[in-house]
Amino acid sequence: MLSDKIANQIRQLGPISIADFMGQVAYYYYNSKDPFGVKGDFVTAPEVSQLFGEVLGAWVADCWMKLGAPEKFLLIEYGPGRGTLMADMLRMIKHLPPCFQACHIHLIEQSSILKNIQMQTLEDYTVHWHDSLDEIDIDVPVIVIGNEFLDALPIHQYEKVGQDWFERDIKLTNEGELSIGLKPLSLKVADIQGSGVFELSPAREAIIEELSAVEGIKLFIDYGHFETSFGDTLQAVKSHEYVDILDHIGEADITSHVDFEALSMAAQGHIYPFITQGEFLQNLGIIERARKIGAEDGWQRLIDAKQMGVLFKVFCFSDKDYGLEGFV
Repeated sequence: MLSDKIANQIRQLGPISIADFMGQVAYYYYNSKDPFGVKGDFVTAPEVSQLFGEVLGAWVADCWMKLGAPEKFLLIEYGPGRGTLMADMLRMIKHLPPCFQACHIHLIEQSSILKNIQMQTLEDYTVHWHDSLDEIDIDVPVIVIGNEFLDALPIHQYEKVGQDWFERDIKLTNEGELSIGLKPLSLKVADIQGSGVFELSPAREAIIEELSAVEGIKLFIDYGHFETSFGDTLQAVKSHEYVDILDHIGEADITSHVDFEALSMAAQGHIYPFITQGEFLQNLGIIERARKIGAEDGWQRLIDAKQMGVLFKVFCFSDKDYGLEGFV
């Protein structure tokens, strides 16, 4: 069991950081099962409604035109799940043949199980798979999409008590059980007023910094907050229910909320105004699209303020201001 492996590691080397713990759990989790859908642990927007991908597909086509309609561009998706989002986007992109012909599809995926599912979903298309961005030879503009990808990347958790800072880690109790501990730090983690749990994600910021060096448009959609603040957002979900992060290790999806202000500080180039998923999709015409095709109920969940509409945020940046749709 993964929990036994982690416990043995701690016995030999001492407590591990929350980031190390998350990394090990996520790798094991995504390489051992298909976590998506009703029969899995959680449902993402593409599984809620095809409208999500169709609206984004039309947006990608518009982005291509804003880029100057290049003869070739790379459509890169981080964490493509079952391939549902890409399939829905491509179905719309095909309505603009020059854009579809210019589109070269690249998926960044480390799970062999999900790669096999994506191959089936996207069998009608030429697709290239990679473990990371640096495996892609980028010599043309890119359009990058990442839906519910950043939340799964590791975070470090710190705790401020008075003026003192501690790092949260995973340790063993005297009985040999995994538990959360605190390690004193000699340095201040952040210049921020208040106290409580504070989260940082160098892994997320590294991806944003890497993408900043690439010409094109990058869009990430995820749950999180617009302003950096205190708060313990680490969570685990199994069979659509929240569970303790130390229960069902390797069997539950472990994530945290994304700090979009921190991402904006890591990005270079033009950063588009922060906007909620509900506002973004409505600006792109999802309501009109739903009426046009007579979409079944359920898609409203994507824009409902009490469901996914406000909790999920949109973060977009590019090498320069292309005047993209959706942000006005």
